[in-house]
Amino acid sequence: YTVCGHTLCKSCKEEQLPTMSSVIQCKECGANLTSRDFSIRSQIEEAYIKDMKYRKTILKTYNKLREDFETDEEYNQYLEEVEDIICGLIGSSETDKIEAKINEYKRVNKRSIGVNMAKMKTIANEMYESVKAKDISLREENKQYYDDEEEEERKVDTEQEGNLFGSMVGKTEESLRQQEISSFIYLHKINCLKIPKCVKKPVPGREISEDKVLSSKRASGYKAKWIHD
Repeated sequence: YTVCGHTLCKSCKEEQLPTMSSVIQCKECGANLTSRDFSIRSQIEEAYIKDMKYRKTILKTYNKLREDFETDEEYNQYLEEVEDIICGLIGSSETDKIEAKINEYKRVNKRSIGVNMAKMKTIANEMYESVKAKDISLREENKQYYDDEEEEERKVDTEQEGNLFGSMVGKTEESLRQQEISSFIYLHKINCLKIPKCVKKPVPGREISEDKVLSSKRASGYKAKWIHD
């Protein structure tokens, strides 16, 4: 960017201005330019930076508050005067006169400037403490909210675990009952198999001796029932 508000690429600048004393004319407005008349920032950016710089300095000196004036009109006129001073420092050619005016104001209002600086510091501290307290309050509210959410989640998880455990216990008890029933039926079947349904009548001429019956009973463990004619 040039001081006249136009642009020139870096390579063209280096080619057309090989030395610090070289001079070229702006193709847009014809202004004479040297290497010192170029900046990486536009005029708007430069004006903004200057405005922030001078405003910060001037407001430390011109720091009267609304309570220092009887009417709103007087206070507004004072604010307009401050803005004129800032704008003059940014773009005026009479910066020496403006700076002399500022120094005179400092001399005359030295006491009130110090008092107002203390007031503004107090106000700033109060605002800081207020914001800090509000921030702490919000943090505590958020913490309480998340603690309540976690507690609710823990209750739900505990309830679900209890239901799951109860379901598993119920299934286990039912399974044990089924196993007991199955075992009982199995044993009952085994015992039933050990009981002979009947014993054939002895065929005449083929009577079984008592010794054979006893030996057979001992060997098999069955209880035989003899049927007599």
